[in-house]
Amino acid sequence: ATGVELCLFDEVHGAVESAKIPMIERAGEVLHVFIPEVRPGQLYGYRVYGPSEPQRGLRFNPAKVLMDPYAKAVTGEVPSAAPTIVPTASVASARRAFGR
Repeated sequence: ATGVELCLFDEVHGAVESAKIPMIERAGEVLHVFIPEVRPGQLYGYRVYGPSEPQRGLRFNPAKVLMDPYAKAVTGEVPSAAPTIVPTASVASARRAFGR
């Protein structure tokens, strides 16, 4: 990824972020940000920037808001027509290489 933004939302079906915060602080390989005003229950997601080169396994698309895979709760619904990426042989190979 060439960049990551933390996107804050005021409503469940909000189409536009109320704030976009660039995540530039790092602890090793992990990006992080601290925002003292944010409280539990804040609606958020991520926009991730980088090349779109599916043949190399790179599928960055900042037009999409990504869910936090470590979130403790999810609000709203994912539309059934939402596109899904099916793991390819290269992804499966990478998972084996990393023991996942």
